[in-house]
Amino acid sequence: MVENITWNWEQTVYEDLSNTMGDNANQDLKELNSKVNKLRIKNRTFSLVIVALGMQVVITGFVLYFLVPNILKNEWWVWPIIGYFVLVTVPFIYLIVQNFIINKQIRKLDFILGPAMKQTKEIDYEKLYRKALEEMTNNKYHLIGLSQKFHIQSTIDLPKNSYASNHNVLNIYEKDTDFIYSLGTISLGQTVKNIVEYSPVTYFNVKVKKSYDYYGSIILKNTEYKNLINDNTVLESNKFEELFIVNSSNQIGVRKLLTPKVISNLVKQINRKNLPVIGVKDDVITFAFDQKDSEYNQNKILDDSEIEKDNFYKSLCQKITKDINSFLEALYWVDVLGLK
Repeated sequence: MVENITWNWEQTVYEDLSNTMGDNANQDLKELNSKVNKLRIKNRTFSLVIVALGMQVVITGFVLYFLVPNILKNEWWVWPIIGYFVLVTVPFIYLIVQNFIINKQIRKLDFILGPAMKQTKEIDYEKLYRKALEEMTNNKYHLIGLSQKFHIQSTIDLPKNSYASNHNVLNIYEKDTDFIYSLGTISLGQTVKNIVEYSPVTYFNVKVKKSYDYYGSIILKNTEYKNLINDNTVLESNKFEELFIVNSSNQIGVRKLLTPKVISNLVKQINRKNLPVIGVKDDVITFAFDQKDSEYNQNKILDDSEIEKDNFYKSLCQKITKDINSFLEALYWVDVLGLK
């Protein structure tokens, strides 16, 4: 397994934010949002009390208007009504003043938070992923793009009567080998008894410089995917034959990939929780990971559900770090197949 690597995200992220927020750039957005929310709750509570007291002030004032002659006569029974009027008017005025101060505080915090929230909508995610990838890999890998399109298409066909929707995809170039990688998750949909069921599958597609001149798949026998292909290849390892199903359009081509060393490497992976389905088509190899029982962090790239709205920048960069580490972990399978 690859040791998780981090990057100096704070400097990169707050670089743009500082231009907008100035001296307030380093303030904790979570703390500021918490303050605003508390003030808004207080504002709503005061407003309800002001309305209730206001009704009492109006009603009592209306009654006193008609009792002016009695007040002028200084009749004793009028004074309790006057006292009640003063009793509700004083807190009524006090709360109005307090509510005015609260609204002023909210406007001040909104003035600070507004640009920050606007910045979250306009942030250049691709720039951050590119910066993180280059820093975490010492410029060994470079981001081609962050999109909902696989630059390198999967070599594994979807099951019959199923369809897929793409999420964000990392498309990456490796300078030393000239390899191109596409890592992303699809939601695989199938209709079962008129109900559409979705299951996440992560595709890691690798375009290498060498063509293996065949089309086929490698699947662990003890999985639900074992019936997807026919086993038409017998290799020189009894242990491998017990564990894997291999389908190939070219018996010579498949042996270019599945050398004795690679066969041994695959057998050693048998105790892993989650082995990928492997698809090969000439110079493209696909590793498909079922996320239901995956030992990797292969969640959706830039998944909104993992980004806290009130702690946007920190949680966003934690997610970017997690996604880049998922790519670095997926590279393990490139070594298992001896692709470099």
